[in-house]
Parts: sequence; structure tokens; C-alpha cells
Amino acid sequence: MPASGSETNDWIDPLNKPSFQESRPYQDLFIKVPLFEGKMLSRTRFEQRINQANGSLGLRAREWIQYTHTLELISDQLSLYLVDEVILYLNNNSFGRSGFSENRVLTGLSYQFTTNLGLDPGYLGQYVVNRSGRDLFTHNLSANLRYAFE
Repeated sequence: MPASGSETNDWIDPLNKPSFQESRPYQDLFIKVPLFEGKMLSRTRFEQRINQANGSLGLRAREWIQYTHTLELISDQLSLYLVDEVILYLNNNSFGRSGFSENRVLTGLSYQFTTNLGLDPGYLGQYVVNRSGRDLFTHNLSANLRYAFE
């Protein structure tokens, strides 16, 4: 069960609002277990979102669960993946209200071309709770190109 911590820094450009810089330190806990001839990975993340313009602090918990199953009948390099991530704010802040904030569902195929290079085309369904009450559900095609530098 490896645990880690890191930080992300980003510029946020909301529609019809001023841009701002965000600092986001976070801590992770990973659990990986075999499950039904596949692999299950769980990542629990605790984030501290800091709006650098006004100092607002958003405490956010994220739970990511991924199941991967190799499609050996087709190829040892081809896998099917299914992911669900739930995001909650633990306090009221300028990023969002306290409670359930977002749910992301991803599914697709993963192909490992070489030890270092892989491709993950798939689908992302994203449900976002908005303060205005006009919640958003998006459907996205995605492609992730992975390269491991050694």
C-alpha cells in the first residue's frame, strides 16, 4: 500500500470570471489487488486546493477505483479498463460547495506496443455539480498516449 504526496500548480480560466493561479498539494494512498483474473487499483486522494488570488482553501477527497482485465484471447498486450472516480468537497469554498461535487466514469481499451509505449483510447462520462443548480453531464472521447522514460 504505497502512499505518496505531491503538488500541482495550474492556471484556472473560468468562463466570464477572472483567471487565477491554483496551488494543489495532495496526498495519495494506493491499493492494488488481483480480482477476477484482472487487477483492481484504488487511489484515495486528499487535496488542498488553494486559490492564489484570494486565499480560499478547498479541501477535497477523491476516490478512484480502476479494474483492468487483459484480453488474452486477442493479445497479451490488449486490456479492457473501467474506472469510476467520485469527488467530494469537505468544506464550503470558492471552488464548490461542501459535499458531492463530481463523478467521472472512464472505459476503454489499453494497448501496450512496447515496454515503454502504450495507448489508451476510451470514453469519459463526467457529471459535475454546479452552484447554479444547472449540473453538467459531458460525454468525451479520450486518448492517452503513455511513454515511460527509463
